[in-house]
Order: sequence, then C-alpha cells, then structure tokens
Amino acid sequence: MGSLRIYASNAVLEMYVKCGKIDAAWRVFNEIGSLRNLCSWNSMVVGLAVHGECCKALELYDQMLVSSLVGLVINFLWLNYSFGPYNCLHFMFSRYTRRL
Repeated sequence: MGSLRIYASNAVLEMYVKCGKIDAAWRVFNEIGSLRNLCSWNSMVVGLAVHGECCKALELYDQMLVSSLVGLVINFLWLNYSFGPYNCLHFMFSRYTRRL
C-alpha cells in the first residue's frame, strides 16, 4: 500500500510543480515525509529551480545529498538544465563540482 501512496503523491507533486503552484507542491513534499524517493526529490528541486527559486532549490539539493541519495549525477544535470535561464548556473557549478 505504501508504494501506491508514493506513486500518487509524486504524481500530485509533479502536477503542482508543472502548474507553478510551488506552495502546494511544498505541502505535498512535506506530507510524503520519510517515503520520499528520487522522483519526489527531483520534482521538488527542479520545480523550485524552474520557477526561479534557485537558492531554495540548492538548499533542498543539499538536503537530498545528506539523506542517502548521494552522488546522483542525474540531479546535477537537471539542476544544470533548470538554472540556465536564471543565471544561477555559474554559482551552482562552482558550488557542486568539487563534490563530483
């Protein structure tokens, strides 16, 4: 039953992110809690970045690295893609290339 809940929660989270409803996405992300998976983290981090919240996205990315989802290059590439339009790419690159 837990896996069905996480799939539904991730779908709702992704919907809110795509609609630009970041506050609602945060609520869903927080409600998922310990069931968060890579999809949950990616949706929230990329959603924040795409909607101009690059500092919050970087903070959340740091939390993701600490939460045992370490070394996921996919996330780094999504951040690279997402931050491009907001001129955060240089900051993000210099901050995280030391970890790779």
